[in-house]
Amino acid sequence: MTFCVLFVIFGAVLGQLKIQSPKETTDFPDALSVEYSIANFGHIPYGKKMSALLFIPPSIDDQDKVLKLCDEPIMRSEYQYSQSYGDKWLIVRRGDCPFTRKAIIAQKLQAKLLIIVDNRDEKVEQIMMADDGNGYQVDIPSVLISKSEGEKVISYLKKSTALYLVGHIEFKLSQTLSQTNVLFGLNIENKDTFRLINEFRPIYLELKNDIKFSIFYEVLRCFTCEKDEWKIENPDCLGGGRYCQFDPNGVAFGSGSDVLKEQLRQTCIWQVDSELWWSYMNYFTKKCTKENEFDKCFESFVNSEDKVKIQQCIQSSYRDQNKLEKGENSILESHFQLRYQSGIIFYPGVSINSVAYRGNIEADEIKEAICASFKEMPEQCKEQVLVISPNLQVENSYFWLIIVVITSSVLFILFIVFIYRRRMNLIMEKQIRDKVGEQVNNYVRFYESRSEK
Repeated sequence: MTFCVLFVIFGAVLGQLKIQSPKETTDFPDALSVEYSIANFGHIPYGKKMSALLFIPPSIDDQDKVLKLCDEPIMRSEYQYSQSYGDKWLIVRRGDCPFTRKAIIAQKLQAKLLIIVDNRDEKVEQIMMADDGNGYQVDIPSVLISKSEGEKVISYLKKSTALYLVGHIEFKLSQTLSQTNVLFGLNIENKDTFRLINEFRPIYLELKNDIKFSIFYEVLRCFTCEKDEWKIENPDCLGGGRYCQFDPNGVAFGSGSDVLKEQLRQTCIWQVDSELWWSYMNYFTKKCTKENEFDKCFESFVNSEDKVKIQQCIQSSYRDQNKLEKGENSILESHFQLRYQSGIIFYPGVSINSVAYRGNIEADEIKEAICASFKEMPEQCKEQVLVISPNLQVENSYFWLIIVVITSSVLFILFIVFIYRRRMNLIMEKQIRDKVGEQVNNYVRFYESRSEK
C-alpha cells in the first residue's frame, strides 16, 4: 500500500532575526534582517526577546574549518569566545551530522541559541529541522537561515578570531484579544500522545475559559486508490483508501483500519462530552494497548446512554448510510484536511492560533507559548514563570552538588570527632579505673603489712 505524504510547512513565529555589527564597518551591513525556520526541538522562549554576541565556533587551527560543529571543539583561552561575558550565540553550517548533534554541542559550549546556515539556496521557512530522537537533550532554541545570508555572516566572522556580531531575535506568536485557539494533533499509536494528554490536562483545566481547545487525529490517504475510484478494499484503510493508517503490529493484533475506527470513536467521545474524553484517554492508555482490545475497552468504560450517543455520532459521520466504512466520512475527511492546514507534521503536535508550535512537546512549554499568544495575559498565565536555561541548570546542579558534598563532609567530620571523643573518653575512663584500682591495691597491701606487724 502506498500513502500520499505531502509536507506543507507553516511559519512558527512572526518576526525576524536581526544581525548587526557593534561598530561601523564596510565589511558588514548596518543591520541584516534574516528569515528563519525554527527547529522542532529545544525550548523556544515564545513571547520573549533574546540578544547576544554572535560567534563562529571556537576551534584550534583547522580542527573545524568547515564550521559544521559535529565534534566538540578544543577551547582556547585567548579566543574571544572564551573571554567575552554575557550571552553568546553560535553560527554553524548545515551538514555532516544531525541538527540535534550541533545543538547539543552548542549547548555544551554554553551558547544560548544556535544558528544553522543552510547548505543550498531554498526558502528556509519551508524547511523542517526535525528531531532525530535526541532532541530531548536540547534546551536551547535553534534556527535555520538561508545560505546566502548566512555565508555573509560567516565570511565576516572568519576574518579574525577577535570579530563578533550582535544578534537580536523575538519569538512571537499571533496574538488574540479573546480566546486563543489551541489544536492538538494526535496519533494513538504514539505513546507520547498519551503522555502529552496526561500532562496537559491540569493546564487545560486552568485555561479552559481562555482557550478554544480542539483535537484531531492523524489520517493518511492511499496514493493510488483514487485512480480506482476508491473501490479497492484494504485492511489498513476505510472509505476505499480515502482514510488510512499504518499498522505497526502486522496482522497479530488488528489492522490500520482498527486504529482509524478507534480514532473516529474518540473524536465522537470528544464531541459528545469533552470531559468524558479526558477520562477515557487516561483509561485508554492504561487498559487498551492493542487494536483487538479497543472495542472491549470502550464497552467496559462508557455507560449505556453515552454509548448510544457516541455510536450515533459515528454512524452519522458517514455521508452514505448504505456504505458505512466504505464511503466518505465527514470526521475523517476533516482530520485529513487538518493534517495539511494545521502545519503539524509530527505527532503529537500543537497549533496555536493557526500557527504550528515548534520546540519540545512538553506541557509546561506549550503553556508558555499559549500564554504568549494573549494580548492581555490571564491571571493563570501571570503565574507562569518558566525559565529554561541549560547553563543555569548546570550551574544549579553544580551548586547543589557542592552543597551536598560540603554537608556530607561536615557530617562525616562531626561523626569522626564524635567517635574520636567517645574513644578518648573510654580510654580515659579505663586509665582512671586502672589508677584507682592500683591505688586501692597499694592501700590494701599497706594495710595488710601493718596488721602483720
